[in-house]
Amino acid sequence: MNLTVTNRELLRNYKVLKNKLLQNKVQVIEVELDEDHLLEIRLKRKKRPKTPFEVACEMIREKPFKHLRRPEADLFDYL
Repeated sequence: MNLTVTNRELLRNYKVLKNKLLQNKVQVIEVELDEDHLLEIRLKRKKRPKTPFEVACEMIREKPFKHLRRPEADLFDYL
């Protein structure tokens, strides 16, 4: 959902509009500057390094282990 506001509304209701973006009530806030220019405000996440658990989950999604079977004997049977 897009929300179109004027420059004056943006300055007066900045906190309210920011909270709407953070709560995902609005995807884009558009401010018409003049006939040729339009200001779009969007929420973008910063990229962060992935944890080892997330990396492992991605590997399992890419290459599932459906073809693997449980061994018939335990490790202690071989000792």
